[in-house]
Amino acid sequence: MRRILILVALAFLGEISLAQDFSNKGTEFWVGYGSHVAMYNATNGTVDPAGGAQDMVLYFTSDRNANVTVTIPALGWTNTYTVVANAVTT
Repeated sequence: MRRILILVALAFLGEISLAQDFSNKGTEFWVGYGSHVAMYNATNGTVDPAGGAQDMVLYFTSDRNANVTVTIPALGWTNTYTVVANAVTT
């Protein structure tokens, strides 16, 4: 009987507990991009210009029209993109 009461109590608590909303909506994001072994020449450890370099591509979407600014502070680079609602901007 005691086990049944504990089980019912746990089931009830599980129903009324609040959980985190799993949304990726927001206004500020950080993106990391580390080096990978395929980017380097095996013999001397330098970046391999024969196809080992990597390019990062970001995909933006929104449920309303938006302007997105991408900034790379270390390079002094910034660019703003216009995102049309419910479409993907690369």
